[in-house]
Amino acid sequence: MKRFYKQASATHHPEGYGVSLDDKPIKTPAGKLLLLPNEKLAKAIADEWQSQGDTVVVSTMPLMQLAATTLDHVPVQRADMLERLLAYTGTDLLCHRVDEPKRLNELQKRLFAPALEWLHRRYDIDLHTTTELTAVNQPESARERLTQALNALNDWALMGVQSAALASGSIVLALGLQEKQFTASEVFEAAEVESTYQIEKWGSDIELVKRRNGIEDELNAVERWFKLLG
Repeated sequence: MKRFYKQASATHHPEGYGVSLDDKPIKTPAGKLLLLPNEKLAKAIADEWQSQGDTVVVSTMPLMQLAATTLDHVPVQRADMLERLLAYTGTDLLCHRVDEPKRLNELQKRLFAPALEWLHRRYDIDLHTTTELTAVNQPESARERLTQALNALNDWALMGVQSAALASGSIVLALGLQEKQFTASEVFEAAEVESTYQIEKWGSDIELVKRRNGIEDELNAVERWFKLLG
């Protein structure tokens, strides 16, 4: 899309904060006014628009994408989102280990243990681990307490948790990122431990680097999203 505006700026409406392009308020793809929860997020999204060149590249505006998706989809899809996130109780990355090679097993234990220990301290949730390829049958109490934790999140935070879970393969890491217990770098290190091991052993390739960079960028964007939300 060719750039059609000169100035992007954060604005304040009676309903909340927004972003305007040459004094014209931005709307979401579904036609909703882009109303944001605070001025910091509005300014950050305005900066994304202002930093565009002659061509507007939406993929380079992750905060705008998260905000629009929150407004357009989360209110009507919240129940489905919760179910998808709760499904991680059986497939969470942190619950699946390998027996061999031993080096990878050691790396998984070192990187996964802090997150599972935090989950226990924070929510009194203990997740079983396995070396099998099938989903883990977790205690019903784990699902119940995760349900409570997710229900307590507003739409903006839930959007970030879903994005982080999709990027990392872990609801535990996603919640830890949302609560600022782990950095995006730490989440990436845990999420990509197997591919990092494979790179160290066999080397990398262009597609693998591209995939890892995409995950890292997504996690960094979500971390910033959470910081701006406060």
